[in-house]
Amino acid sequence: MQGADKPGVGLLAVTNRGTTPLTVQGWPIPSFTNLSGAPAAIPVEQVLIPGEGPSITLQPGQTAFAGVQLALGDAASGSAIGSMKVEVPGGASAEATLIGTDGRPISDPGSLKVSSAKVGTLQPTAQGVLVF
Repeated sequence: MQGADKPGVGLLAVTNRGTTPLTVQGWPIPSFTNLSGAPAAIPVEQVLIPGEGPSITLQPGQTAFAGVQLALGDAASGSAIGSMKVEVPGGASAEATLIGTDGRPISDPGSLKVSSAKVGTLQPTAQGVLVF
């Protein structure tokens, strides 16, 4: 996930690391763990941003994109996250690296207090996926 100019909004890039084509359509499904590694109860809403998700066949090495918006809060209103995993429709689950607006991995994801999340549909390009 790479941060945009809006707090809590980021770009999720899903790359086919396999050796055969992978067809995806719809929403990636993010889930979170807390700092101790246990599942965090953070609700995720699927939204039609930027619109319907087309069927996308990813050849090995190709990438699809989706926008994610994290509702950031404080210790009272959000859960400190230890990690974010993403399940891809048509694919497997993988751990996601949280990338800040500077293009570098967030060194302390536990500093993010998340109360809820929204995820847009997978798209063949990154254009328009961050219009939350």
